[in-house]
Amino acid sequence: MKKQTISAQMSSPKYNALTYYLEKQNKRIEDMLTEHLEEIYKEQVPKDVQEYVKSQNPDDEEHKDNK
Repeated sequence: MKKQTISAQMSSPKYNALTYYLEKQNKRIEDMLTEHLEEIYKEQVPKDVQEYVKSQNPDDEEHKDNK
């Protein structure tokens, strides 16, 4: 499956503080953002459209448990 890259901006001091505290928890900002994007997708995209997307992308791991 082809993935889309999304970019966002945040002030450097905030970014540095966030990554510092995430690293202390063995977490990465990219992983957390991906999780939040999936939550937004599930909340905002109608279930029938999610099912259609899933049927068109059967190898998409992110949607395998989406019912």
